[in-house]
Amino acid sequence: MQTHCAAWVQKAVASALDGVPAGSMVALVSARDWYEEAAAAAARHLLEGGARGTYVALCKQCCEVKRLLEQKGIDTGKLSFIDAVAGHSGKEDCMCRKLGNMPGLMELRIELCRNAGKKPGFIIIDSLTTMALYNDDETLADFFRHLGADLEETGCSGIVLTLEDKAGINVLNRCPDVWDRIIRV
Repeated sequence: MQTHCAAWVQKAVASALDGVPAGSMVALVSARDWYEEAAAAAARHLLEGGARGTYVALCKQCCEVKRLLEQKGIDTGKLSFIDAVAGHSGKEDCMCRKLGNMPGLMELRIELCRNAGKKPGFIIIDSLTTMALYNDDETLADFFRHLGADLEETGCSGIVLTLEDKAGINVLNRCPDVWDRIIRV
């Protein structure tokens, strides 16, 4: 049953991401049980399209995220990682750009734009739910509006992961104009 459901999540995410134009902002909303599978499915689908990407780890250290993706058969060599959890702690190095613990949104936006400008591809932000713990809804709405404009300019797509919970949904509802597509799995 577990494998069947994982395959369904992969197919649902891939199908929903098909046809999303470059420069789009997509919110990927998932139940807790399928969150990791949905995140992996989004990365797999975008990498299979030949794009390079940046994965922003806000709720797990990037080494842990990298191992999780590799266990799911994803080539992480085409991903750069930004670690906002470990900060500058000197923990296991897995080729991540480490920001301070829960960086300011401006620092994160600058780093994302720097990565997006290298080669159009995609950015996955994991997760909106975590960001909502440290920032109010209006601040996050402004952040995503500005980031969306930056990404549209570079042709880079943004995928924002969130749990199907009150905090994530509040931010999604606060700035409906930002999201080109909201995918629920």
